[in-house]
Amino acid sequence: MALLFRLFFLFLQFGLFFAVCPIGTIRGVDPSNCYKFHGTPADFDSAHIQCVLDGGNLASIFSAFINDFISRTVLISLSESTMTWIGGKRNETGWAWTDGKPFSYNNWAKDPACTTCWGWTDGTEVTYTNWLSYDPNITGSSCVDMISSGSSHYGSKNVWENGYWSCTSQLPSICKQAPICNSG
Repeated sequence: MALLFRLFFLFLQFGLFFAVCPIGTIRGVDPSNCYKFHGTPADFDSAHIQCVLDGGNLASIFSAFINDFISRTVLISLSESTMTWIGGKRNETGWAWTDGKPFSYNNWAKDPACTTCWGWTDGTEVTYTNWLSYDPNITGSSCVDMISSGSSHYGSKNVWENGYWSCTSQLPSICKQAPICNSG
């Protein structure tokens, strides 16, 4: 059984080593993710549809390191600070990532009773949050954007908000998708 486990682990590492990011995407800090920035402003739902058409979802974020990486990617892509759609959205049963995985964070600053209010659109579990000081705002928008580092918006860096923009606001977006197997 131990040999089978080692072979499986080796196969998994070998597969990730030879996986490449699709054209137009960049490899993330985690080699199992690639990111694509869309600079053309769109509403949240249209941005999510574009990510799905590209083979992914709006980005879900699981650590400060990934959060900073995405913020830097946005700044490099736009060469200026801006707000950008990421994959958190509130629905009738709570919040989720656009891939369908639930948020698991339950230390809400404004609404401590709301333990399942947010989720990533890609369905992955929420294990990291970086909300602006007064967010999440339960009366605000149902969609989450990131304020990139260096933005003059509230003087904040790399934080998320849901209270300022409507889901129909036109913002750039960042998508996350899996690498593809290199058949060569």
